[in-house]
Amino acid sequence: MKDYVVLYTIHGYNSHDIPFAFVCEAEDLVHVEEQMLNYYEDAEIVWIYQGTDIDQALDSYWDHEYGVAE
Repeated sequence: MKDYVVLYTIHGYNSHDIPFAFVCEAEDLVHVEEQMLNYYEDAEIVWIYQGTDIDQALDSYWDHEYGVAE
């Protein structure tokens, strides 16, 4: 099992808002998605980050979203 942070949005989300975060342990990305949708079935997954640090997951998401390479 590996640790993951799932960043997700809900209906009415503005693209400049900070996504919500869900942390879980899963076998693979399919398992991550299953867990997220079991937790909140109406969620729209926008980013999956391997690890437990929500701040790093958000940094990774925003860097990708705006095309900033590290």
